[in-house]
Amino acid sequence: MVPGKISDRFSDIKIIPGNGYSPYTGNLVFKCYDSYLNKNVTIKASDGIKNVHKTIRQEYDFIRRLNHSCIIKVLEYKFKDGVEYMIMDGTHLEAGRRERWRKIFLTFDEEMTTIFLRSLMNVFFYLQKNGVLHEDIECANILYNPMTAEPVLIDFGRSSYKKYSKEWLIDQLRLGKSTKQNAFFREITNASGVYATEPPHFNFDVKPVIDKVLNE
Repeated sequence: MVPGKISDRFSDIKIIPGNGYSPYTGNLVFKCYDSYLNKNVTIKASDGIKNVHKTIRQEYDFIRRLNHSCIIKVLEYKFKDGVEYMIMDGTHLEAGRRERWRKIFLTFDEEMTTIFLRSLMNVFFYLQKNGVLHEDIECANILYNPMTAEPVLIDFGRSSYKKYSKEWLIDQLRLGKSTKQNAFFREITNASGVYATEPPHFNFDVKPVIDKVLNE
């Protein structure tokens, strides 16, 4: 799929390294300039051939019902020449690869980490209150807002509407088990098994900080 075929309204197209293309779903994510909106935007597009989860339209409809500073903002949905795409406001956000999170967290002390994790819990509780389960909380699906030092959730392709309690959510987030909800915590603490030999993300032991925030 070639981003330029979507529309001539977009220019200066840049595929996001690492997070830009998924061979599993066929989705492509890139940043560009939108001449209609007169601003830089982020676009998620799919030709629908390999998409095994939600369509882009379903994901767009899902996200636009949510309103939280730590959730990616969607602006428009379009379909053209067999390609569907949604336009998002997020060019100021930094990609959430493990390597990038490691560099970010190495600048955090315990107080900054606590504030960051509280922001993450705040958006988790917002989703719980609205009956939304993200189902794919990993490093790649959490971006970083350098202006507010807050996390921003993206990729609601596996999300579902489900009633669950705060107690259930907190239990799923605790380390020591492998769940879809605590993958981010397992990755940043090198407790995920596959990445256990990677360099540390923090200059201190973050596990007690995670436990403290979960127990608040």
